[in-house]
Amino acid sequence: MLSNLNPNLTFNNFHITDFNSSAYKSALAAAKKPKDLYNPFFVYGKYGSGKTHLINAIGNYIVENSVLKVLYITSEYFLNKFIKDNINYSREKYLEVDVFIIDDIHFLAGADKTQQELLIIIDNHYRNNKQIIISSDRSSDDLKHIEKELEKIFTRGLAVEIK
Repeated sequence: MLSNLNPNLTFNNFHITDFNSSAYKSALAAAKKPKDLYNPFFVYGKYGSGKTHLINAIGNYIVENSVLKVLYITSEYFLNKFIKDNINYSREKYLEVDVFIIDDIHFLAGADKTQQELLIIIDNHYRNNKQIIISSDRSSDDLKHIEKELEKIFTRGLAVEIK
């Protein structure tokens, strides 16, 4: 299975500043102990702050240092795949991974059926102690038109802001 991770986005080439060092340290800790620490790991910040780099770095670290199966997708990809392949859609590929990374969750605002499907996947991962990593351009409290049950799951782990 392909992880879909960008191999160029690692902890080694993440530019650490005073504004993102806390998020970096938390992400590295989550990568070193997936499923045991910060589940889910929710990172948020403005466009261009390094969220995608950081969550790819977590995934790449896990791939390099464990046997866990990792899958990275954007929420836009998930939405398009769910709509386009509705008849042939299968959640199995999402459920079989140990680490599920979804970027830009805010793009799913208002997409109720897609959010319900994502909730099934994320809830399954959470109940089975599989790592969930999520990014957004705003905190979970500030997400509008997102399923309340998804919001609850987002707050169960660690939420860090990149400034």
